Amino acid sequence: MAPDATPHPRMAMSFILVSSSNDDKVQDDATRPQPLSPLPSVGYRHPRRQVLVAQTGSKECDYPRCKRASSRGSNRCVSHGGGKACTVSGCHVAAHSHDLCKKHGGGPRCVVQGCSKSSQAGGKCIAHGGGQLCTEPGCHMRAQRGKRCSAHGGFVLCAAPGCFNKDRGGGLCNQHRRHLLCSVPTCKRLGKVDGVCTQHYKVAKQATDHSNTNGVVLQPPGVEAIVL
Repeated sequence: MAPDATPHPRMAMSFILVSSSNDDKVQDDATRPQPLSPLPSVGYRHPRRQVLVAQTGSKECDYPRCKRASSRGSNRCVSHGGGKACTVSGCHVAAHSHDLCKKHGGGPRCVVQGCSKSSQAGGKCIAHGGGQLCTEPGCHMRAQRGKRCSAHGGFVLCAAPGCFNKDRGGGLCNQHRRHLLCSVPTCKRLGKVDGVCTQHYKVAKQATDHSNTNGVVLQPPGVEAIVL
């Protein structure tokens, strides 16, 4: 069954414009990292994280208003449910290498012998010294965003105009992301795809695909209300 193209009520607000008031201009650069740019889906991401069709040569994601490249073998980008999911039973996170998500062994591993954790900058996991240090002189904490630790401004502020709370996911603070949450009860992720998060979309899609091929309708826990 094809996804309903009608925008979900909770997705009426597709993105929030970044405030350009004078108050923002006088803020210290140490507390506001480099500017974020809006994407067609909910929230904001650093410009280098955008996967544009012009850069990859792939076809566009078929989700309404999305201009990102679709994942290989799919009609959608990873953010809108495209691409392979981790093959570990019960996991619906996007797969990296070996058809596994980073948590279950996908992606590069730490180079320290005997360590199977995901590697960060430098080829090592955080426990073995991987990742980048805060650029503030004399600080030995790990950098979060903008090459600084949280104490020295390594965080992103909420994209809602006039809000100075920290970004808690998708470019918004907890207060401004409530009405954009996944419609599955207790889920705290943003509803990026027809009102549900990417993971719950994949759960429902797998159930729909299974029912179409085997004549059996599956009802994953907490996903009964999702209609694709």
